[in-house]
Amino acid sequence: VSIAPNKVAALSDVASGVIEHLGYGERLVDGDFGTPLNLKVENIFAENISVVFTSANLSEITLKQLSAEGVLVITLPNPENFDELKAYYNAVATVLGGNITGKQAAENVINPMQTSLDNIATFLKTKNKYSYLFLYEEGYAANNKSFANNMLTLIGGTNQMGESNNIDNNKLLELNPEVLIVNTGMKQSIINNTAFSELNAVKNNKVIEIDVLAFNKIGKGFMDSLYTILESQYPDFINNGTQKE
Repeated sequence: VSIAPNKVAALSDVASGVIEHLGYGERLVDGDFGTPLNLKVENIFAENISVVFTSANLSEITLKQLSAEGVLVITLPNPENFDELKAYYNAVATVLGGNITGKQAAENVINPMQTSLDNIATFLKTKNKYSYLFLYEEGYAANNKSFANNMLTLIGGTNQMGESNNIDNNKLLELNPEVLIVNTGMKQSIINNTAFSELNAVKNNKVIEIDVLAFNKIGKGFMDSLYTILESQYPDFINNGTQKE
């Protein structure tokens, strides 16, 4: 991109979260653009979008339509670990800010995140690991191949789920995690459900609510979510040399 694009569209939560975290949120147009499989090309043109960020490939017909109008399509698969996350930030920043300014914008965000994760790793050297289950919504949890799995491993967690995302109440009781991470609004219903009264996480007050959308968007909300989990699991986290940014 020779000139920094003024109006961009994001077809994934990760893309929008990273764009905002990099400080380019004012360029992000909040419109009804559909999905990668069913892109509303007419809305892209109506909003004068110059760049579309997507996590999945668009059809050849759609790509030709966009290319004919000078719209650049950037396809970036969602990251699965922190190295891929850094590459994702750098790729987005380069498109939106150029090789020099964009790279600096990425470093300004990535370096503090890396420092925080390094500090967390140092803090965890003397801590016991804990078993957890990350329940996105009823019946659906983070499996052991997910980004959530890989990142929560960095903060001392061991995922109880296997390759499947599907989980029912019986499976939850069988796995019996020490820590249960749930979406905003789910904690009270779990605590109040007598069927879960013997869950380790419930008995030990380790049902932790986070904003799953903010976590999935990466960005600032992602690090805030990690801090929320750490503070709940380790009471001495803040006072033991590792501080919030």
